[in-house]
Amino acid sequence: MSNSALEAVTVVLDWGTTCFRAFLVRSDGSLVDQKEGERGIQSIAKGEHGRVVSEALASWRTEYGALDIVAAGMIGSRNGWIEMPYVPTPASAADVAAAARTEGLPEGDRITFLPGLTDPTGFPFPDVMRGEEAQLVGFGLDKDIIVVLPGTHAKWAEIRGGHIKRFRTFVTGEIYATLADHSFLSKVATAARDHAAQAFAEGVA
Repeated sequence: MSNSALEAVTVVLDWGTTCFRAFLVRSDGSLVDQKEGERGIQSIAKGEHGRVVSEALASWRTEYGALDIVAAGMIGSRNGWIEMPYVPTPASAADVAAAARTEGLPEGDRITFLPGLTDPTGFPFPDVMRGEEAQLVGFGLDKDIIVVLPGTHAKWAEIRGGHIKRFRTFVTGEIYATLADHSFLSKVATAARDHAAQAFAEGVA
C-alpha cells in the first residue's frame, strides 16, 4: 500500500448543469488535486451518473483506495442522479448535514448527496439554491455577514447567528449573456466588456 493510500482524503463534487468539477481535499481542507470537465448533468442520460463519476475518479481511486465523495449542486436535482430535498432557511450546517443522503457505489466508494436550500420568505415565490449552500458552509457561518456568490444566477445570502438566514437569486449573468450574444445590443455589450476596475468597485459600493 502506498503512503498516499494512508492519507485521509475526501472528494468534493461541484456537479452542475453544464460542468463537472471534482476536488480532492485533505482533512484539513487543503487541496490535493482537481479535475474539471464538461460532463454536466444535462449531457448525461439517466442511470449513467455512477459510471461517469467512476471513470472520472479512477486515477484517485487507484492512488488512495475507495473514496469518500460529497456531491453538491444540480446532481441532486430532479434531473440529476438522486433528487434531494430543499432544507428551509434559516439553516445551519447541522441542518444541511441532517438532510444529506449517503449511498454505496460498486467500486467501494461512498457518496453523500447534499440537499439544496429554499428560502420561504422569497417574494413572490420561495427562492432556491443547489450547490451554493456548500460554498456558504465552507466559507463559514460564524460571522454575521452578507455573502455574494457571482455567477449566471448570482446569489446574495445573509449569514446570521450561525445560520444561512435568507438569500435572493439575481439572473444578472444570464441576462447579460443573452443581451451580449443574442440581441441588437451585442456589439455595444461586447465593446463594453473591458470595463474599468474602478467603475466596477463603484458599482459594488
